[in-house]
Amino acid sequence: MSDYRRFICYYDKKTELLVNKFSFEIDINLLHEIFIHYQNDEDYLYMCYEIGFKEALEINKIIDVNFDFEKYDYFMEVLSFE
Repeated sequence: MSDYRRFICYYDKKTELLVNKFSFEIDINLLHEIFIHYQNDEDYLYMCYEIGFKEALEINKIIDVNFDFEKYDYFMEVLSFE
């Protein structure tokens, strides 16, 4: 069985290169509340999701992230470790 981990990844807006990523733990029900506009996705949100201002506010209720939307584009990404 695969082990899926969620990461917040951020990319430089000018170069579009990955700057950094960090893993975080979050309950799947909270993920569905945060990324409600992806409700047509599978139950476990396995894809890549853009993090905007609204999502950032909700994520910051769980973990402290200093989002800088002027410099970076943020995404929640899922990686599988077999």
